[in-house]
Amino acid sequence: MRPLILILMLGLAACQAGLVDQVTPPPARPSTDADGIITQRATIATVLPTHSPRAGNFTPPPLSPPANLPAVLRLPPGEGRVPAVIVVHGTSGVQTGGPAAMARLLTRAGFATLETDSWTPRGVDPANNRGQRPGTLGALPDMYGALRFLAAHPRVDPARIGIMGWSWGGIVALRAAREEVQQAYAGAGPRFAAFVAFYPGCSLWVPGEGVTAGEFDTGWPTGPLLILAAGRDDYDLRRGAADCTAFLAAIPGGPPARASLHVYPNATHGWDVRVGQSAWDPAARNLRGGTVTFTPDPGVTEDSQARLLAFMRRHLMGQ
Repeated sequence: MRPLILILMLGLAACQAGLVDQVTPPPARPSTDADGIITQRATIATVLPTHSPRAGNFTPPPLSPPANLPAVLRLPPGEGRVPAVIVVHGTSGVQTGGPAAMARLLTRAGFATLETDSWTPRGVDPANNRGQRPGTLGALPDMYGALRFLAAHPRVDPARIGIMGWSWGGIVALRAAREEVQQAYAGAGPRFAAFVAFYPGCSLWVPGEGVTAGEFDTGWPTGPLLILAAGRDDYDLRRGAADCTAFLAAIPGGPPARASLHVYPNATHGWDVRVGQSAWDPAARNLRGGTVTFTPDPGVTEDSQARLLAFMRRHLMGQ
């Protein structure tokens, strides 16, 4: 049972350093800003899989997601169908920093965005470290519920829906790209078409060290994938994002052609936070524990935004 406990620990503890910066709730009714962007609250029904996908050598425990979760839907001006991106927060929850800023960037570029909140319906309060955070596998019902919600929306093209996440959310995005996961949750219905993970912490999957090494097989990823990694990420064991390189190289057949890795050598985990800090986290250094440093880096933040936008435009807009 110890390896399974470690998996759950990572889901509960990753990024517990906090950096909580909660957003003001969106208006109860749809609002339109000066650029014509519509913002409205949404309620997402979670989706249970037809079977429980394995994680490496381990079968996850039974899922018990909330029936619904809140989200913020942003729509660009116009009436035609547009591509959409699901925005998955990190352990600190929904914030005004990286994820929300990226969502607004994408919406201004013509994408619909759906920013999900997996914490509120589970009673998780990042500010006071209250509530039980689900592991990343436990969040898949949330994300596939969000996918189903967007696919049914009259403004969204169901064949052009992507997902992006930060830290904890980045791990969710990587796991959503497995063929077994897509089959279990989406079946013959709409699937994710593109994936982006910001500083996900790749040590989980390093052969011989990661607690879920071997989770990804030759069918991964099911679509184009971009990993944006920090060279000084304290959640990994090695500098220079070497854990990400090792994990991709261990995929059967070698690094997948559809997976791209870009490394920011001097960036830390959480380079797009507003305020830097250091804190001890039991999930650091591949669950060995240690101090995690978060250092804001405006240059890296700007570059990562540009890479995200170019990636989504290419794979969801054909530009």
